[in-house]
Amino acid sequence: MRSLRIRPESQLLDAAPRESICKLFNTIAGSHVVLLCGGLLTAPLVFVSLLVLTGGAVAGESQLTSRGDVDRLLDSTVHGWRFKLWETPGAEMPDYDDSAWDTVDVGFEWWPSESTCWFRKAITIPSEINGVAVSGSIVRLRLAVDNEADAYVNGVKQQHFERANGDIVLAENAQPGDTVVVALHGVNHPGYGSLYQAYLESSSSKTMVDALRQLSRAFDRAESDEPYVPRAEAGHWKGLVHRAIRELDMRAYRAADAAPFLASVGRARATLVSDAASQESSLLATAEALRRLRERIAQGRAQGLQLAYAGLDARVVESFIGYAREDMSDRDIERQIRGIKCAQYIRRLVAEGYNRAGRVIANGPGRELRAPMYHTGPFETRDGAFWQDGHPIFFTGVGHFGQVRQDTPNLNEYGLNIIQIEMGPSNALPGPDTVDLEAIRRNVVDALDNAAAHNVTVNLLVSPHYFPRWAIDRNPKLGECGMGFMHFCIDAPEARAIIEKYLRALMPLIKDHPALHSTCLSNEPQYTAKCEYTRIGFHRWLAARHGTIANLNAAYGSNYASFDTIPLPENASTYPLYFDFCRYNQDRFRDFHAFERDIIHEYAPKLPVHAKVMSLAFGDPGRFAAGINHEDFNRVGAIAGNDCTQVFAAKDNAYSQEWQTMAMNYTLQHCTAPDAPIFNSEDHIIGDGDVRYIPAAHITTAYYTQAIHGQGAAATWVWERQQEGDFRENILTRPACVRALGQMGLDLDRLGPQIHALQKAPADVAILYSLSSLPATHEHVKEAEAVFTALYFGDTIADFITERQCVEGTAGRYRAIIVPRAPNVPRAVVEAIQKYVDAGGTVLTIGDCCTHDEYGRPLTPTLAVKGKGTVLHIAGGQNPEAYRGALAAPLAAAGCVRPALLAGPEHRPVWGVNLRAAKYQGDLLVSLVNYTREEQDVVVNAPGYGRSATKLLTGKRASFPMRTRPLDPILLVISRQ
Repeated sequence: MRSLRIRPESQLLDAAPRESICKLFNTIAGSHVVLLCGGLLTAPLVFVSLLVLTGGAVAGESQLTSRGDVDRLLDSTVHGWRFKLWETPGAEMPDYDDSAWDTVDVGFEWWPSESTCWFRKAITIPSEINGVAVSGSIVRLRLAVDNEADAYVNGVKQQHFERANGDIVLAENAQPGDTVVVALHGVNHPGYGSLYQAYLESSSSKTMVDALRQLSRAFDRAESDEPYVPRAEAGHWKGLVHRAIRELDMRAYRAADAAPFLASVGRARATLVSDAASQESSLLATAEALRRLRERIAQGRAQGLQLAYAGLDARVVESFIGYAREDMSDRDIERQIRGIKCAQYIRRLVAEGYNRAGRVIANGPGRELRAPMYHTGPFETRDGAFWQDGHPIFFTGVGHFGQVRQDTPNLNEYGLNIIQIEMGPSNALPGPDTVDLEAIRRNVVDALDNAAAHNVTVNLLVSPHYFPRWAIDRNPKLGECGMGFMHFCIDAPEARAIIEKYLRALMPLIKDHPALHSTCLSNEPQYTAKCEYTRIGFHRWLAARHGTIANLNAAYGSNYASFDTIPLPENASTYPLYFDFCRYNQDRFRDFHAFERDIIHEYAPKLPVHAKVMSLAFGDPGRFAAGINHEDFNRVGAIAGNDCTQVFAAKDNAYSQEWQTMAMNYTLQHCTAPDAPIFNSEDHIIGDGDVRYIPAAHITTAYYTQAIHGQGAAATWVWERQQEGDFRENILTRPACVRALGQMGLDLDRLGPQIHALQKAPADVAILYSLSSLPATHEHVKEAEAVFTALYFGDTIADFITERQCVEGTAGRYRAIIVPRAPNVPRAVVEAIQKYVDAGGTVLTIGDCCTHDEYGRPLTPTLAVKGKGTVLHIAGGQNPEAYRGALAAPLAAAGCVRPALLAGPEHRPVWGVNLRAAKYQGDLLVSLVNYTREEQDVVVNAPGYGRSATKLLTGKRASFPMRTRPLDPILLVISRQ
């Protein structure tokens, strides 16, 4: 439904008596409300069409009235592309017949890795683009492709571009109705490829459209926090947006008269930030309220209270008073709005903090929620957690550059206790014969000293990717290997000598420092190479793996004369060779990290190390070639390191948070290295450059759920006030998110024993993670995701079990194993699973499983029912809710126990709420997280336990049924009856 303002001077009202028009409108609109005579009119789409046909004014021609009008006016997306995977000779030519190709739209993704494809579209030049006539103008097509593409217009190549840099001319002198054929030859590198942007742009309107787009983003900034702020405040901003829209001179816009339109945009901007003038007095009042809050905190601490939560409130307010002023004085209107909203938030926060501190003081020390705080000194790593003073300690903090060093003295008051900093060999080795120890002291030792003085611990990223430029200049072949951050030959003795020289200069200066938490061996590691060192190493690896060339030929179905004659594969067309090369690449990349670790441990044998591996264990098949065996990297050091994302979900996502990547990857890490705490040293809880409002509840839920899945430390990406590129809109621009981060940091330390108990909660069922099926088919990952989700929202804790663990006999600890469409499995693994069945285990297979070995050779026979066990096949291709129903009875029959069950009112099933339960000191801990977008009433049925509980995060009592809100984690303790 659209809202339209009919001006008295419109042709329609001039052409007929007002009564006749009203009667005509009411006949068409039926029961819809219609207000004329300068008022608003609301009617169905057919009514809008009538106005257009009769010459009436519509939104965009006269006055815009809503955000929807603006969005529709700005939308010039080119939909309906033809797509074909792989090479297609002649596809760039305009007369090529693409009628048999698939039809896809903007946002379409394709794989596998290192694949090519074609997109085609016949585009007819419209009469208007963005509501402005295009005749005679230059019409361009703006494109974005992941990762790169060649663009052709009518068969002529116009541009090679990467990412969002596509910009091609469709017409120099546009004539509406002319047709041009655009063809894109796309290339995908690791991960998915995507055509994620395609829209038209006209020179006749570009300046105006750019200004309107910027203003539209400002509207988003003004309104996107509506559900999370007081109603009056949200209504006020909505009114400002409406007034700003009404300022726009759309007659000038439609006439392509830029000067008056841009002047009207200026008036709209001024309207939108008109509250700025009153904010300085508001900030002065907030500063005075902060002074009173700090006085109250001092009063409470004099009485023996900790008041860490009140101190967090005070720190956020104090810091963001300055940040609000900084933003409001910026030329960028979005930052101005951010500053105004920041001022409004901290005004509320200081009042809330003052009242909360007062309640704590009134209740006394016995009822205070008190958190044990990390202090500079020794800690130990055991049983999957960090421990200090006999208590599990959670390291919650930030990274990664200058601001964390500057803010170290204040981090404890923020509720934080760890930072990550970095330094690489290029800084310490400025020349081939020079070691700059002073640079190490300045960049690392000084930061450690500062941290030690303020009870902050430091993870140091040793950053081998900062490989010296002088080394590449001296031997360019060193720079021909690698991918991602790692762009040097890790096998070359010359390169290894540089890394070793750096580490041997670094470690003596820091090895005994009390603030050094751990070292990170690499940043987002990925690697591949096909140099001479690779060829020699691969041949040695093949000889060790297969023993004889006859064995290799039998595995491959080949007839190589010797190992030395085997080529390096170009792609997966020679699949057995490709599979082995990828495994070799994984092993040699793991060994490079072990090389770093071993040098570090010569100086500090007990210093924990990890690698910041991206959480892509369940990525597309192309990831198999990027050098990472996730199971191996979890075991490189005493910490299971990662670089994981858990971002606020888009509106079209069924869930309010993208939780699955974290939950699945953390579960795999926890299962393959159960004694190693997980360290996410680049925790992406806010997407790079994400300008959306991110609610505090998202931050709370992300850190809480990461903790119960095994995380012991995290450094949030990124803590900076610099506002360009990937740093734009990071957490330090968001006061509510900073407060939520610190509050959860305090909560995790306060509830450390209970969180650790949830981390160690046993599972009766495991899902096979088949390394050998990963490159063969993406269906293994898709089915694993669906099954994991089914169990996750089915009150069932599920582990992953790897092929190696099956051979090692780990399967025996589970009552059931689920094999999700894993067609390629080594014979030894099939034999181990069969042995598990023979001993009485239950195996549930989904889709085609265990039909071929890792090289694609048929396996006969496959799994069969023998001895005491059960093999049950479940049809594949189902959605998670269907799998939940299909798995329930077989798992129950296998004896899988769920200590607590979740139900809705009248015993209706609940979807989208995760329950995780664990016994603790005779009671039952129950964690509940609602990932949906709606509140849900739930009942926890725990046989043998009571019907009421205590909410440990708040200290309040609770009973069932209980309301769960989206992204509001609940941790219950339920006593025995």
